[in-house]
Amino acid sequence: QAVGQIDEALEYYRKALQCCEGEDIVSGMGVFYSNIGYILYLQGEPAQAQVYIDKANQCFSELGTFWGQSKARSYAALLAIQRGNRAEAEEHLQVAKGLALRGGNPAILSLVERVEEQLHPREQS
Repeated sequence: QAVGQIDEALEYYRKALQCCEGEDIVSGMGVFYSNIGYILYLQGEPAQAQVYIDKANQCFSELGTFWGQSKARSYAALLAIQRGNRAEAEEHLQVAKGLALRGGNPAILSLVERVEEQLHPREQS
């Protein structure tokens, strides 16, 4: 059932993204791109996930906003870890961590911590 719910969520995020295309709603699009990318990551589609995560980070960078970018950067770090690119993962993680600390959202701080644990498993206490 969980897989069906993930598939359904992916469908709804894609529909939401279609509604935003052609509009000046870059921040919302960043959130949708990020969520689609993460779902694709969970579904074992890292190449497709990377496309959406890159688009999310581009949206957030264009706006100069940290809301949402910490999550997208965390997801980018996960993808880099999966590819074995630890240097890139560290770069994304440090940006995500700084933004998460600035925002103070407990859920995002927890996400950053989980990514950090994957990147530095022996360094965690």
